[in-house]
Amino acid sequence: MDEITMREIDALCLPPKRPFRPEDIRRFRAASHVSQAVFAAIMCIHIRKILNDSAIGGAFRFGIAQPFSGRRLVEWMTNFRARHFLMPYGDQAIFIRRQDFIEMGGYSPIPIMEDYEFIRRLRRKGRIAIADATALTSGRRWFWLGVLRTTLINQLVIAGYHCGVAPEKLRKFYRNAKNGQLRC
Repeated sequence: MDEITMREIDALCLPPKRPFRPEDIRRFRAASHVSQAVFAAIMCIHIRKILNDSAIGGAFRFGIAQPFSGRRLVEWMTNFRARHFLMPYGDQAIFIRRQDFIEMGGYSPIPIMEDYEFIRRLRRKGRIAIADATALTSGRRWFWLGVLRTTLINQLVIAGYHCGVAPEKLRKFYRNAKNGQLRC
């Protein structure tokens, strides 16, 4: 082989990357019945490039695909929470080494807050890294309900979880709230 670099070989052999829209990712995950962690593995995310030896797992930066008033504020607040409080959850594509995921028992079989609960357990096990790459999510809920109302609903669900409200009730509240009904 003459002086062809791996980058040149990759450029010749690998198909060009195409960005996935949130609806593409949702459709793929639903059809395949896979978690965020499995989806990340399928997408060939090489965790060792993102994690160093001191991190147990991580997540991507949060981004919203559709523009709406307040979008940048929501993104900034979510990324601030993830980086400074090490609490990435809710559409941030959590990733972890397979063995650690298995040892931790995976996601809890609850109908809502499973990613939040998992991240809380993960934090107790080790450091969480936040990748520089962004996972884009849909902005439908933020657009239709507004930033203030969506934030209030999300915070009420978290508060209910911490107060011991049954996850089934929280899920019902969350689903009803998106239809304009703030009741369980």
